Amino acid sequence: MKLEEAIKERTVVWCKTEDEAVRILTEANRLGCRWSNGRSYMDVLSWDEIDNCYNLKGGMRGDVGYYNELGFTIINSTEIETEVNSLGINLKAWDELVKDAPQSTFGQKSALKEQIGGEHYKHFEIQPFEFIQKNNLSFAVGNVIKYVTRYKAKNGVEDLKKARHYIDLLIELEQ
Repeated sequence: MKLEEAIKERTVVWCKTEDEAVRILTEANRLGCRWSNGRSYMDVLSWDEIDNCYNLKGGMRGDVGYYNELGFTIINSTEIETEVNSLGINLKAWDELVKDAPQSTFGQKSALKEQIGGEHYKHFEIQPFEFIQKNNLSFAVGNVIKYVTRYKAKNGVEDLKKARHYIDLLIELEQ
């Protein structure tokens, strides 16, 4: 389904993750949608675990229960195709750019099995990168996990301070 089909009366898009919300709001912004106060979705990218449904026609957000009680159609964001991903990269342009690129050896040897520049992740049963990706965590949350898991084997207190910095950033964004 194209996002244009979800931009109609009494319809909301439910985004389970922040990355999904960014992807949907980036595309909606590209299509000319705005928050109800007229501000761009790019000015105020807003998501949390409760208010994670977006009424793109009305420029508002709320929780699933609220929109369900009002009888809105609720569409899972994973059912919606967009021209941009959660990083704002135009997927069609990217495909065009890489179509003639030489074939890589990607996938022939798992990059998760090797580590470049140290041994600080080798003792984990699951690599922090793999955990972060599989759980669709944001950049900031991923960095907290990265620094906390490696601090004893790499930079000690400096890594804990880096993790705290990202936690402070997350707290600022939530307030």
